[in-house]
Amino acid sequence: MSHISRIEREKAYEMADLERMCKMSGGLYQFVRNQTNYKWFGTWVGNTPMPEGMTKEKLGKCDHVIKVRGAEYEIGVIEKKKQKAELVWDYWKNGGLPNVIGENGWKFNQDYDVFRVKQECIKRRLRWQEKRLEEGRVEITVHYN
Repeated sequence: MSHISRIEREKAYEMADLERMCKMSGGLYQFVRNQTNYKWFGTWVGNTPMPEGMTKEKLGKCDHVIKVRGAEYEIGVIEKKKQKAELVWDYWKNGGLPNVIGENGWKFNQDYDVFRVKQECIKRRLRWQEKRLEEGRVEITVHYN
């Protein structure tokens, strides 16, 4: 079954950061440039609402792909203006993505945010401490000197 959605977040994804985060993920994520179709169920079943701005013809189409270790389905990366991106995915559990990136992609968003915080700390020469919490949540403490 097909259940296409966007991985929502308050601020848009930065293309360069997405690609760097994938490269530094230890193989969990693989950014594939110019792959214009992402793996999904392949047929719109219609039992959930179509994401706003999407059409049946756009389903499965993207500019780049993020492959996720342990999942058959992939995340589609759609480039937007000013080097921004939106992510689309088929969240049907049998495709494997929810098991890895979490419901609504919260684990993916967390990985992206943790990456960005660490990069900013490196840039500003700050120390940070990372603590793994229950259910896979991460807490970052930044130490200002």
